[in-house]
Amino acid sequence: MKIREGFVSNSSSSSFIIAFPKRPKNAKEIEKLFFASDKMFPDYMNEYEKDTANMYMYSSSVIAETLFFDISKKEPITEDQIIEEIRSGWFEGCPEYNWNGDSASHLFAENYKEKYGKSIYDAKKSSKEYKEYIRLSTQERDEEDRKWLEAAKSYFEVFRKDIQNKIVYSVEYGDRYGSFSGTLEHGEILEYPHDKRVKVIKISHH
Repeated sequence: MKIREGFVSNSSSSSFIIAFPKRPKNAKEIEKLFFASDKMFPDYMNEYEKDTANMYMYSSSVIAETLFFDISKKEPITEDQIIEEIRSGWFEGCPEYNWNGDSASHLFAENYKEKYGKSIYDAKKSSKEYKEYIRLSTQERDEEDRKWLEAAKSYFEVFRKDIQNKIVYSVEYGDRYGSFSGTLEHGEILEYPHDKRVKVIKISHH
């Protein structure tokens, strides 16, 4: 068994919105809240390692120390900040983007290219065609933002009662920050605390 120290680069991360019954005083308190007792967790990259002797593991104490260090640098977040954190990622019930290419701005750009033989981005910024394209794009983006905000608010309502009167922090982990951080994101280590008074919301930023 080894402790992995290397860096593995990737592009994913997730925010963990964690509601504590009170502000943790130290890492040992966090370890008790999340794990109850000493535990070892496998590195999420172990699936590529055939020799079990070379598998990397992380202790619950190291994980608790990391989490305590990360929240100790932060101030608790407000409900509005929680909603914004949710809105910034992927969550259950989030709106679907229009990938079909049939939005008004996309069709306008296609028609422009067919008519003039060049991209709308090559048009003069002062032209009525370019201004119309920007108007359509802005309108669509504003509508998308409105939908995501409303969906984030609805998602938050599911957890509102569970996190009321609690101290809430947001931390981010992911394989873009290295193998250990990637394990915290993908290893289902933080999502299910031992102490049910602690509530965790995971928001993906893939």
